[in-house]
Amino acid sequence: MNVKPLVKYFPELHHLPVEQQLALLESAYQASFGPEQKLRIWRNNLVGCGILTAAALLVIVVVGPSLKLPPAATAAIMILGVLPGFFFIQHKRYINELRPQVARLLARQSDVAQTS
Repeated sequence: MNVKPLVKYFPELHHLPVEQQLALLESAYQASFGPEQKLRIWRNNLVGCGILTAAALLVIVVVGPSLKLPPAATAAIMILGVLPGFFFIQHKRYINELRPQVARLLARQSDVAQTS
């Protein structure tokens, strides 16, 4: 996993050297999304898929006809509104899933540094 783009979402790591930041993020990623977390990840993905499907059906079945929108406009709402909104929410959930692990690893690292 390339964790380099994730560094910008964790300002609490900026005081560390770049190699240490990347190592810490890689460890946090493994703790949050490693093989032992597969069942939880699958469940969250299925819930996300259900929410996306429900939002799509709501726009297609309720919003489009109630506003008397042509099918092309309803599709545009789906492509320009619902789908990017879903991607944004999923990205926020991803970052929020990593944040506690980063904090835990950073605290552990500072405890080790203080005891040395």
